[in-house]
Formats: sequence, structure tokens, C-alpha cells
Amino acid sequence: MISAPSLLGLTSHITPVALGREIDRQRRIGREPTVMELLPGLLGASVLKVCRERGVAVTTSEAVLGREGIRRVDAESKELTDRVFEALDRDDITRVIWHLFYWYRLRRACLGAAILENALTESVYNATILSGDELLVDVLDEVCRRKGVRLTAPGTVPFTFTRRLRTSVVGVRTRIPLNEGLARRLKLALSLLRCVGKKFVGAGLCPRPRATAEGRPYVDCLILTTLPSERVTWQPLVEGMSEGVRVGLATTHRVRPLSPAVRSYDLDTWVRLKRLGEWIGNFHSYWRIGPELPRILPRLPWRGLDLGEYARGWLASVIRQLFWRLIPRAAALEELLEAVKPRVLVSLTERNALVNLAFRMADARGIPTLAVESHDMIWDSPLFCGLAADKLAVSGAYSENIYAKNGVPRGKLVITGQPSFDRLARYREGATYGATYKEPVKRATDERLLVVITQPPDVALTEETRREMLRGAFLAGTQIPRLRVLVKPHPRDDLGDLRLVLEELGAPREALLPKKLDLYELLASADVILTAFSTVGVEAIMLGRPVVVFKNDERPAILPYVDSEAVLRAADAREIAQQAKRVLEGEALGQLARGREEYIAHHECAADGGSAARVVRLILDML
Repeated sequence: MISAPSLLGLTSHITPVALGREIDRQRRIGREPTVMELLPGLLGASVLKVCRERGVAVTTSEAVLGREGIRRVDAESKELTDRVFEALDRDDITRVIWHLFYWYRLRRACLGAAILENALTESVYNATILSGDELLVDVLDEVCRRKGVRLTAPGTVPFTFTRRLRTSVVGVRTRIPLNEGLARRLKLALSLLRCVGKKFVGAGLCPRPRATAEGRPYVDCLILTTLPSERVTWQPLVEGMSEGVRVGLATTHRVRPLSPAVRSYDLDTWVRLKRLGEWIGNFHSYWRIGPELPRILPRLPWRGLDLGEYARGWLASVIRQLFWRLIPRAAALEELLEAVKPRVLVSLTERNALVNLAFRMADARGIPTLAVESHDMIWDSPLFCGLAADKLAVSGAYSENIYAKNGVPRGKLVITGQPSFDRLARYREGATYGATYKEPVKRATDERLLVVITQPPDVALTEETRREMLRGAFLAGTQIPRLRVLVKPHPRDDLGDLRLVLEELGAPREALLPKKLDLYELLASADVILTAFSTVGVEAIMLGRPVVVFKNDERPAILPYVDSEAVLRAADAREIAQQAKRVLEGEALGQLARGREEYIAHHECAADGGSAARVVRLILDML
């Protein structure tokens, strides 16, 4: 007989097979589990399907804490992160890892603890945690002990590539990961053996660059790129650069040539042993920070819990991983700066550790530096603060005000627009003046397209709200004649989960588009675009396309376009269908056009296709 209630908590994504096996095991020992997510976004469609098939109850994080409760924990997690870094008092690494530690570590523990504590009612006597790491399970175990509930955690895993060492501090046995483990050491050693002694800068086979006969440096402008997605920013800059300006590209990944005239330097394929040793010596304090943390951060109280051990453990791990990833590339970059002697160093904004360090190295050598605002959306957050570069090219007055508010001198800020958005202006002109572009999907002459831009479930978009948004899209498809609905998945979307949701909604199989599809061509061909809060919404606005935003919360949105007059908002499936109809019948087009004009003027400079030219002029002025 099954009568004893039990909570089955998810702390990370789990396969349907593993979840089904654990539900069956719980029932065999006389427990009736309720599956609960301890982090928003973990109850995907496949997990919900397993629970339905086995008749198991499900509890979402939003149902336990409420949206306001989740926002409150988020805010408290940010305050805790600030306290951690104030205690650490290391400005050289604080800005580099603040976001990483807050979003992926401390916030995760706070949300898990708060959700579990609110879910432990008097009728629950056992809680089981699946897929948790040791430090998180320790925090959740303390929550359960305070409630008198027994916690089990099958499959608990240690840190990836780390070993744990206990250190006695004032009678407290504190667990701290002190190294990256044998696997990471072997990988690093092998990479160094491949790199040391190679006589090249760049692809590994070409000779070291020298100054020209006239004594000019090998490159005038050196671009540092750390992500494949940055290509859309650098390509228009290279194409618009004046003749005679030598451009080099320092990369941490394989890239297709931007131009035959642009030489690439791969930072991951070469480092001199002597230079690497110097860097390891200079940053030895990173290596020693683990044993110092119990003194620096003895306690971290929060809601009756002490998160000090959790924070110390993950902080040491994050810093040491950063050390091993950063030092070889930084040593190679220093060698490159000395070899090519650039007259200006350009990169995207400094949330990347190597970029942050590169600007400091260039400044020490008297090389002017320019940071270009990332094409991702920014919002009022401490993430967008501090600037080691001499100048920052921002997309508009909104971005300028945020950086200025967070301490960047206005004299360093230059409004240029975002170069990657210049292509949007060309598409917009093509749609306006009859120029042709390739449509990514075939459709009948009188057929109209509603394109849904999805997001993976998370705090702002749960599985339930994403399902409601998709339901509204296909409701519009049934109510509006000749309307075809297409779903463009996010790069991080689980396609299996998304297909399952669409099947349950009765959507045709061909409604789901592949991930690798030209996004701008898709947006340009759409008659109406539906999203929740994706940055694609801004790109659609700049394309001049009508946008409907699914927003079932009256509180102000993080991203400003969501609450602007440049979009229409809908709170449920019925309103989505109504707003799509207003767009397709022409009723809302004038209102949206005026809203787009106002939004672009404030947030995205002129959006006239001239952003790359303005950034190029800024670079030339700095040469």
C-alpha cells in the first residue's frame, strides 16, 4: 500500500528514463512522490509526459514561491554575490566572474533552498534530490533537517574534474575544491606540449610578423574575438575599413577568414614556455586563493542558513578554472601584442575574462583600446559596469545611460549603433522598396506567416507559459484565414521537448523550423512575429516587422522593448490571436510604426545601416 508522501526534487535536467526509474523505485518502497523543480525551467515537456503517464503529481517553482518570491530570491542572490566579492576584494577578477558566480552558482542554491523550504509541509516526511552536486545537496540537507525531513540524494556527483579536500578552520571542517583534477591537468599538459616551441604567430605554420620596411607595425587595428557569434559584428567593420589600414584578428576559436587581407592569429595553438612560466608566476595568487577563502569568507548567512561552505567551494572552483583557461591565452596574446605592435586594440565589451585582461595589457603598452557593445540586449544591471578600454561604442542613449549610471565616465562613451544590425537596415529597405531577398520557406502567393520565436524554459518563461504562447499562435492559425504558423527554436532549445509540445497542440510537423536557418531572412519574410522577451524582438523591430509580445505579468519587464509602444502585448492565448488579427487586418500597423520609430531613436541610434561606418571612423580617429 502506498501512502507515505515524498518529494522528488530536480536540481538539473534529467532524462525521462532516469526519472521514470526513480518514480518506480519510490513506489516499490511505499512512497508516493510529487515531482518538483528546484530551479525554474526544469519541468520540460518530456518530464511532464512521464509524470502524466505514471499519474504522478507535479509542482512548479512558480507554484511554490510565486513570481514575486522568485524575483525576491534573485535580488537577494545578487546582494549575496556583492558581499562575497566585497570580502574577496580582488578587483582584477571580480568583474570577470561576477555574472558566472551569481547566475550559475549562488542564485541556483538560493532558489533551490527557498523552493524546497516552502514545499516541505507537515505531511511530507522524505525528500529525494536527483542530479545534485555535493555542495548543493549539503545546503538542501540543512533545509530538510530544520524541517525534520529526511533527505536522500542518489547519484550525487562531485565537482567536474575536481577533488575535494577538508580544511580545519576554527573547529569547522570546510570543504574546498583545490585543484582541477587529473583529467584537466592531462588536457592542459598535452596542449602545452603541442604549443611550446612553435615558431609562429597565427595558424601555427607562418613566420613571426615583422615591421614593414617603412617601420610601420604589422597591423594597425588588432581585433580580439572570443565567440563565433561575434563574426556578425566584425565582418561589416572589416568591409568598411579604409584601404591601407592593416587589420589582424586574434581568435580563441577557428574562424572563416573575414577577408583575404585580414590575417588571423590563433591564440590556442601557440605559447612560449618561458612566457607561460612568467604568467603563472605573476598570477600565482589565483592558485593559492582556495586555502585563503575560509579566512576571507568564514560565513555567508542567508535566511537562517550559512551558505559560506557552498560559496567557498564554488568560488575556488570557478577561479581556478578561470586561471587555467585564461593564463595560456593571455601569455600568447602578450607575445602577439609585442610582435605585431598594433596601433589600436578592438573587442566586444568586457564580460569576457580574456578581453578584460587584454585591454589592461594594451593600456600598459600605450596601445589605445576600443570596446564595442555586444549585440546582445543590455539592461539596468551591475553586469554593465566598469571599463578598462579607452572608448566604448554603444548602440544608443539607453545603453549610454546604463553604463554611465554604473560608473563609466561619459567621456568614454560614443553612440555609434551596433554594426551587426546594419544588415537589418538593408533587409528593411529591401522590404520597403521592392528589392529581392531569398525567402527561407516556401509559401503560397496569398499565404501569410506568423513566426514564433521560442525561448528555453527558465525564470521568465516556464514550460507552462511557453505552452500558452504556442497555443495562442496556433489558435490564431485556426481563426485567421490563410495564416501559416512557423516555430523558430532557440539555439538552446531541447528539440525533443519542443516537438512534444507541438504534437500535443496538434501542430503540423513542418511547423517546427530547423535551428540553423537565416534568422534575418525569416524575420524579413514574416507578416507578424510572436515572442516573449527574446532579443530577436529588437531585431524584428529594426526590420520594421510587427511584433506581438506574450507577457502575462503586469510588472515592468527587464528588456525595455517589451513595455514599449513598438510592440503589441498579449496576456493569454486568446489575446495573442486577437493581436495577430489586428496586425494582419492593418488596424495596428500605424501605431506600431510610430512606436518603432521612437524606440529605435532612443535605444538603437539611427538604425540607418551606418553603424559600422561610425565605428570605423572612431577606430581611424584612435589610430
